[in-house]
Amino acid sequence: MSPMSCRRAGSLLSAYLDGELDPRTRLSLTEHLDSCAACRSELEALRATAALVRDLPREELPEGFHSALLRKVGAAAAAVSRGAVRPGRSLTGSPTAFWEGLIAGLRGRPFRVVAAAAAVVVLVLWAGSFAFYLGADVPGFELLGLRGKGDVGRFPEGGYTASGPGAEPPGMGSVAAPDEHGGTKSADGLEGTASPSGADDGLGAGDFGALGLDAAPGRQIILTAHLSLACEDVAAAKDRAVAAVESAGGFVESLTYWDDGSGGRSASMVLRVPTERLAETLAQLRSLGRLLSEQVSRQDITSRYIDISARVNNLRQQEQRLLALLGRAESLSDILVLENELARVRTEIERYERTLRSFDEQVAMSTVHLELVPPKETPGPGAGLWERIAAAFMQSLLWLWNAAQALLVFLAGLLAPLAVLGLLVWLGVVVVRTRRRRAGM
Repeated sequence: MSPMSCRRAGSLLSAYLDGELDPRTRLSLTEHLDSCAACRSELEALRATAALVRDLPREELPEGFHSALLRKVGAAAAAVSRGAVRPGRSLTGSPTAFWEGLIAGLRGRPFRVVAAAAAVVVLVLWAGSFAFYLGADVPGFELLGLRGKGDVGRFPEGGYTASGPGAEPPGMGSVAAPDEHGGTKSADGLEGTASPSGADDGLGAGDFGALGLDAAPGRQIILTAHLSLACEDVAAAKDRAVAAVESAGGFVESLTYWDDGSGGRSASMVLRVPTERLAETLAQLRSLGRLLSEQVSRQDITSRYIDISARVNNLRQQEQRLLALLGRAESLSDILVLENELARVRTEIERYERTLRSFDEQVAMSTVHLELVPPKETPGPGAGLWERIAAAFMQSLLWLWNAAQALLVFLAGLLAPLAVLGLLVWLGVVVVRTRRRRAGM
């Protein structure tokens, strides 16, 4: 049998004096008292206190105490039977007892575990938002509605880049390499030049020679431009961009207008502009705000265009020969075979002609992806270390607040149906109990 601890012995001293311990426990406590002077001293103090209590004069209960107690118990039983008070609940409550119970609950182990877990979650979110603002890829932030890499307000080393819904980030997804014409060609077949992020000097009219606009007549070139601008008034800049495109003979293909999460408005637009007026339109769009990034890419589809045109010509000649054979056919089987082949040829012709019309439209009307964002006060790459740390710290607080809001919205959407269902179940239980109680009466 293992020796008894002092803590265990102290909790058994009262029962030891009252003779309520079983023989085995009493023997173990006696062995502990023989070897522990502190516990023996505590036992003697407890024995002296008990002796003092026994020597106190006995107080008599006041007259009428028993009858008053019976009346109070009867009133409580009647209140419970009427449903005014639930069994097990006290008729009177003490504010002191309430606060003592609350404090005891807060000191309990379950609450401490929950508080520690909440603190860990807050620290992880804060650290994640801090790292996210500095440019690290933090998984899971997109689930909270936070925008991903390239968001407005983040400053990579060497410049500032902005992106938004509906617009491809400039320079993403392609690797530039020199081509045989002296320009650049990306991995997806696009050729062009792009200005550095945050540069104020975009592509001018004289720079479009590198994009192939001065090539020999007959070349089929598809031009695509990406612009990102910081504007004080995004709504006004959006309207001016629409007006500039329409005055050039173009149109707005798509428009997205959203709240960027910090109280500002942003816009992302896909514009179609006549190719011969692309340089002029880009110059007007640059004047709408501060240029953050710009890219103009070139895709030469001349060889594909010529190849498809040749296929169309060959199919048309084949169609004429089939028509001639159909006119000389005499048997029904020959006529059916020739008509089926003629239908196939005409289907191929229509498919290739649709492709050519699509090429003509893309060559005649260039595409401009325009993003308008509010200006952000963030230190540039030349700022001091402490300035950047302070800015990142303040921005991490903003990210943490946005994450908390998104988490609350997520929990509200998840728990609201369960809360409504629980309320309906509770109301049903109350109605059933009320009907049973009335039926019992």
